[in-house]
Amino acid sequence: MTRSAFESSLAALRDNVVMAIERREMGVVQDGLDVYQNLIETILDEQLGLQTATATGAGPNLPLGREWEQIVRDLHGVVDSVSASTSRLLWVDVLSWVRRVAVACAERGVLNALGMILTLFESAWSQELAAPSPDTTARQDALLLRLSEFGSFYLHLGRLDQEVVRGADVIYTRTFLRVVKSAIESGDPEAARVAIKYFLHGSTSPGSSLGPVTGAGLLALYAWVLYRFDHGNQDESFKTVCSQIANAFEHDEAFVLMLRASDELENELGIHWWELNERGPMSGGVIQIGTYMALALMLVAGPRLTWQPIDPSSDEEVDAARRLMTVIDSWEKGGFAGARATLGVPENHFDRLKEHLSDVVDQGDALLEESYARLPVDPDRVAAFRTAVHEKLAAARKESLTKALLTAPDSAAEPVQTNFGLDTLIPRWYFAETRVVAEPERLADDLVRGIVRGEEDRILDLVVADLAGSSETTFDSLAADLEAAIAGGSVSDPVVVTNSYQAHSILTGRPMGINDTSSEPFTAGPVLRVYDDRSPYVALLSPAGVPTVRLLPPATRVDGDEADEELAVIVGVSELPPEEMNDIVGREERSRIDEARLRGSLRIRLLEHLEITMDPDRPASIWTLPESAW
Repeated sequence: MTRSAFESSLAALRDNVVMAIERREMGVVQDGLDVYQNLIETILDEQLGLQTATATGAGPNLPLGREWEQIVRDLHGVVDSVSASTSRLLWVDVLSWVRRVAVACAERGVLNALGMILTLFESAWSQELAAPSPDTTARQDALLLRLSEFGSFYLHLGRLDQEVVRGADVIYTRTFLRVVKSAIESGDPEAARVAIKYFLHGSTSPGSSLGPVTGAGLLALYAWVLYRFDHGNQDESFKTVCSQIANAFEHDEAFVLMLRASDELENELGIHWWELNERGPMSGGVIQIGTYMALALMLVAGPRLTWQPIDPSSDEEVDAARRLMTVIDSWEKGGFAGARATLGVPENHFDRLKEHLSDVVDQGDALLEESYARLPVDPDRVAAFRTAVHEKLAAARKESLTKALLTAPDSAAEPVQTNFGLDTLIPRWYFAETRVVAEPERLADDLVRGIVRGEEDRILDLVVADLAGSSETTFDSLAADLEAAIAGGSVSDPVVVTNSYQAHSILTGRPMGINDTSSEPFTAGPVLRVYDDRSPYVALLSPAGVPTVRLLPPATRVDGDEADEELAVIVGVSELPPEEMNDIVGREERSRIDEARLRGSLRIRLLEHLEITMDPDRPASIWTLPESAW
């Protein structure tokens, strides 16, 4: 049969069924639905056969084609017609048929087909909510019962492989969530409560714990009501929905596992799309529904969560505890105000839970740090750190005050103890494979920046320690004052240093909004801007006079140190001897996690061997600037 002929036949079948519904010809309706079911099963079986013939096995989603799409569109038209009919028998017959077709899709393991068929229940439910009638309650019960039967009579019989069962369970739960959501958003708490009752009937056995998908679905509904209390002007009558959901968790204890399951299922259940649709188009911001799901879990768990053991050696459980603490912090700062006021929950509701979670997180962090302390140091990371220190220090020196004042290295000098640098403890994260993202190159960048800044500070402390006797100058006369000092012979190979952005702009020929009388930038020597918190000043220095910076041979090394002779620096990465670590740990009282972090640390030595001197007989020329220069 050609596609055109198929579409014509399908249109005739649809029209025949719709007219039979209008005339209440139940036998004709049933015959037409039987034809639809035969077509659906034929398409599914053909696609499954093709998948099996061309691949290693059929997946849970098949390319169903245009014929399938046309059938589904026609079935929505049939549902529209039966929704408009006042015949309860036709309503029940059509919904029972939808359930049978859903079972046929699930039996074949074709999940995308199952999802499309279950949307027929959603469509019929929405129309019942939109156009209530005297028979609405009975019709809603009939719909919810058939949808519930799909869950209870098939999904829990165990006749499918587990991947398909789980996928069908997600689709079934997602369908019921949308049904309840429609009732919530239509302002009908009674319809929402009835729908939840049927959902539980099809998803659980009396007195049993909730499955992961069912639990996640209920938390999503609770979270959605809470979200709307805060953001959607939800009527307080929906408190009854929250109470009903909370009661459904009375036989559950594994709440941490349930929170993890809800995280995994949030996208599959489509919960984040609820919030996006609620916000409307062109809206931004962080998706909050996951936070509300965590809050919902704490509210339904109540005191049981406070007593529930959480394994501090489990990364997943500690992460869950940390996430719950974040929500509690937001609660304590006034978050969730609408939901809290509507439900009547006191501000201190989570105090005991917070203590429990804090203890778990502290223990977990300590165990993690203790495990880090046993990890081997990665030599490649150490090598990357040394290389990065060399490259970054060499690059920083090129434009630094140290470089501007540097004289030839004194190779004849005796090795000396360091006079500048650091010898400290750094978390092992940078040099061992841990969960923490820490790059040794970034550590090198941070440390070198501090080293170079420290060099600069030491030089400036010698040169401009006291500004009391300095001359004053203005921006207009600044260049002339510098030239006069140079011409007077007091400075050779001049270096200009200033902590004024404005003075630096003028001297480099890049003034911005300043009355600059100089037509040319200062070219007699380098002009450097430094980060110094003294009053604004300009200093004229000379590497041939004062101050002088010399590189010296590095001092004797300890284990883990390597000398970079070119830069006169020692770079060390090593374990701290146990006796030294014990001494550090014992100097003051520490928490378990503080001690664990210390014991997991490595000694980092980044020691420069410089000599910075100043000739008191040849002081620098210094001018202070107007306050506006700052």
